[in-house]
Amino acid sequence: MVNNGLKICWLKVFFLITTFSLVLADTCPNLSGWDIRASTFCEDDPSKYHCLENQAGQIQEACITPKYIKEGHYPVLSIREDALLERPCPNTHYQPYGQPSNQYKKVPCTYTKGACAGDGEETCDDGDTVSDRMCRCDFTRGYASSEYLLSNPRSKSCYKPKIEVQGCVMLPCENGTELNKAYQCVPICPSGYFRPKFEFDCVPRHITSSQSTSTEPLTSKAVDDQSRQKEAPEMTGHVLENNHPDYAIILSTIGSCFMFGLLVVLMYCAWKGRIARIINTCRGHKDDSDDESSDLSETGEGMKLRKHVDDGYPYKEGDVIHKNNLKDRIGCITVELPTGGKEFGTGFRVGERHVLTAYHVVQGVFENLWKTVIRRLKQRRDYVKGISEFGSKSIPDDGKWSLTDLLINLDPPTRETFKSIGKGMISDTCKMSFGYVDDKINGTHFTFSYDAPFISKEHDIAILELLPVSDSVMPDALSLADLYTPTNHLYVLGHPAGRELIIDPSCRILNDEHQLNSAIKKGIKLFTSLGENKSKVEHEYCECKISQNHIFFHCSKNTAHGASGSPLVRIVHDKAEVIGILLKGYPKLYYNKYRQNTKVNKKPSVLIESGVSMEKVKDLLVREHKLVELADIIFK
Repeated sequence: MVNNGLKICWLKVFFLITTFSLVLADTCPNLSGWDIRASTFCEDDPSKYHCLENQAGQIQEACITPKYIKEGHYPVLSIREDALLERPCPNTHYQPYGQPSNQYKKVPCTYTKGACAGDGEETCDDGDTVSDRMCRCDFTRGYASSEYLLSNPRSKSCYKPKIEVQGCVMLPCENGTELNKAYQCVPICPSGYFRPKFEFDCVPRHITSSQSTSTEPLTSKAVDDQSRQKEAPEMTGHVLENNHPDYAIILSTIGSCFMFGLLVVLMYCAWKGRIARIINTCRGHKDDSDDESSDLSETGEGMKLRKHVDDGYPYKEGDVIHKNNLKDRIGCITVELPTGGKEFGTGFRVGERHVLTAYHVVQGVFENLWKTVIRRLKQRRDYVKGISEFGSKSIPDDGKWSLTDLLINLDPPTRETFKSIGKGMISDTCKMSFGYVDDKINGTHFTFSYDAPFISKEHDIAILELLPVSDSVMPDALSLADLYTPTNHLYVLGHPAGRELIIDPSCRILNDEHQLNSAIKKGIKLFTSLGENKSKVEHEYCECKISQNHIFFHCSKNTAHGASGSPLVRIVHDKAEVIGILLKGYPKLYYNKYRQNTKVNKKPSVLIESGVSMEKVKDLLVREHKLVELADIIFK
């Protein structure tokens, strides 16, 4: 009885304190104390407890029978009587489903609309009371959506706002091309034409926005051009003011002289063999210089006026990526560290049940395993001969890292002991997740075998083996190109820093020494202007040398850090094939010091990403390490 009395007493005290605090704070109880407050305020039926705004915008508590509130609305309390009213969600919130009024424990509606506030983002659709806001990228400033090829490849241009991942990335187009609303690089319009912001076609500049089929506003450049067209009088004697036909005669004479002089110049240049240079210059070509676009391909101007993108489906390469289910074949690698932290990387399916990635993604756990095993084996006198090849080393040379082969001469119990060590240090700490798109992981978690089919520390390559999971089917392997032939651009698909899958749709490849040296020169100039030692900066770029073994390219800052092991993909004849693996970027000081520097991020051409070609991977397997059978499985 005493205990019950004390319990009742404490409940009363708690009720008084809670009530007093609510009055002072003019707010509802925390979610953790919601049920307790409901039980004390509405003793007869706690389900009737409501804590909502009233019509005057004040927080009010009430015991009232719950009412079903339809989607797009939230409940408010009447001031004069205990009645529930409905109000539509404010522009900042939305409610996609209906629910009883006593479940509204947040005011007003449950979900806050996302903001289109990232670099290059603008609002595409403001949403309504039941749907979130939609964003798009300002392609007129060179921004493209980083996910439209993956999440909804048939979308026009809009996507849901992102919180952790930037929605837009810079997409550099080659000289003479520009982005359209489908985020594709298309030839710029010829002289006298322009492309309205939300249209695919080039139209004559004299066409006004009312004559255009677009329902969207024109670009500021197009508006300015049209304004100039309207303001300029026609060159005829009938429209000149003050009835002075002499002006028309003078202008006509000047025009005739000009045309005659131009004809003479053209004939002279043709005689000198320089007419081709003039034509190229008129089309936008430039002499080689330090300009970022000087080493890019021709403009393509002079094409007939037609739609450059098919109306039915404007994302051909994106469609190839979607149909090949690349997002399901590329996974996020998570490595749990002994310190409690995690490291992330990207890998992709190859062979039968293999994964290809950058070695440094799993370097820590594999080297720790082998150091532990070799140290313990060296303490066994009966097994010193079996590991004599290691000498003072603690890890194997490049090639097959098979713990099973190393332990083959041990007695079964001891062998199982060491295999348990391998399982605990590799299989239990490394996992791979496929299908990580749209903030959720749809696929199965796979783990790795402690026997690595191939590791090259020198070239930063790892071919690992996935362990089967019951009732789960491994994703299909990607197609690999065993011969690297230069191409203009590639796609990078990866999980930077363990986030959802990101695609960089148009990374520009540096195919020759001129392009590469130009980028290096600009990088040295930029970073020395920021106070870095010139010799140090030059040293950080020193590994950048053109060869068939390595691929150098520019990509966005979204995929430039933390996406090691990502496949470098090109589209050839409606087929997606991997031509290399993303390994690291140059200069290293950018990633350590200048990632948030605005001045550097405005000049992405000074940042060089590198990958090893699949041709080099096959060469290592076949020629250097005689792993022909593995090569046949990987490159089948």
